[in-house]
Amino acid sequence: MSISVEEGEGKWPTAGTLGMLDEHLTDLAAYKWAASQLMSAAQRDLKHKLQNLMEQLTVSAGKNTYSMVEDHIFREKVMFQEFQEIAEVVTHLSLWRADFLEMPPSLLYCSNMTVLNLSGTSIRTLPESMPESMPKLKELYLADIQHGTDTDQRMVVPESFSRIGFPELEILDISSSLRYDDADDFEAFILPHLSFFTWFKSCTQLRELYVEDYSTDDYANDDLMHPEAFRNNSKFYKAIQSLEKLEVLSCLMSHDVHFPDDFQFSKTLREFKYGDVNVSQVEKLSQLFRFETLVVDDLDSNNDAFEIIKKAADNNISLEYWTYHGFSFDHEEVHEKITGWSRKGLA
Repeated sequence: MSISVEEGEGKWPTAGTLGMLDEHLTDLAAYKWAASQLMSAAQRDLKHKLQNLMEQLTVSAGKNTYSMVEDHIFREKVMFQEFQEIAEVVTHLSLWRADFLEMPPSLLYCSNMTVLNLSGTSIRTLPESMPESMPKLKELYLADIQHGTDTDQRMVVPESFSRIGFPELEILDISSSLRYDDADDFEAFILPHLSFFTWFKSCTQLRELYVEDYSTDDYANDDLMHPEAFRNNSKFYKAIQSLEKLEVLSCLMSHDVHFPDDFQFSKTLREFKYGDVNVSQVEKLSQLFRFETLVVDDLDSNNDAFEIIKKAADNNISLEYWTYHGFSFDHEEVHEKITGWSRKGLA
C-alpha cells in the first residue's frame, strides 16, 4: 500500500518545500551571524571610545582631571549623548584619594555600576538619586573619607540611602580614620554623623560590613562627635541586627562600641571582628551554624581572656589577633583591583 503526500493545508510538506525551508534557515543563520559580527564590532568600537575617555578621566592624588573632562562632556550635546552610551558600559570605577568635594554628576549615568570606590576623597555630600541611578551596585567603599575637623565638614548621607538603599549591595566599607590638624598640631578623631553608620539597614543583601577606625584618645570636645554619643545610640546596633544575610562584620573601633546584651547576630555570620569581645558574645557566636572566625584586638587586657580563648577552642572557633592598626581593605589595593577590572573589561 502506498501513501500519497501532497502540499496544502494540513498536509506533509514535499521535498521541494523542505528544501526552501532549509535554504531560508541557512539565510537566517547567516543573517544572525552577520548581525552578531556587527554587534561585536560596535561593542569593540564603544569599548575603544570608553578606553580613550577613561584615559582622559584618569585620577591621581592631588589632581581633578575628571571634572575638567566632565565639563567638556556636558558642554557639547553630541559628546554628552555619546557619553550616556559609554557610561552604561562602566561597571567598576575607583576615584580613590581624588580631590572631590562632591561626587561627579556624570557617574549617575553609570546605571550598570557594580563596584565603586570613593575612599579617601573629601566628598561632603552624595546625590539623592544615587540609589536609583546605580541599582546594580554590589560593592561600595566609603572608607577613610576626609571628614575634616568640624561637624559641618562631615559627609552627609541623603535620606534616600536609608529609605531606598541599594537592593543588590553586598559589600560596604564605611571605616574612618584620624584627621590631622596642622593649625593645632595634633590629631583629632571626628566621628561622621550617626546617619553615616545606620543608613545601610535598607540594604537587605549586605554580606560584608566594615565599620572600623584606629586613632588615639584625642577626640574633639563636642557631644555630637564624642564616642559616648555614638556608642550609646541604639540605632547603630539595630541597623546591624536588621541585616539577615550578613557574613562578615568588622567593628574594630578604638572608641569601643558596646553591643547590647540582647543583640542577636545574623544566623549567616561566619566572621566577627571586634575589640571588646566578652564570654557571652562568644557563647552566642558558637551557636551560629556557619560561624568560624573571631578576630579580636588587645585580648590580653580583657579580664575574661582565658574563658574567651577556652570557649572559642571548645567550639572550633578560630581566634585571631588584629595587631596592625589599619583598615581591613587596603585602599590602594582596592583601587588597583578596580582599575584592573576596568582595563580588563576594555580589552
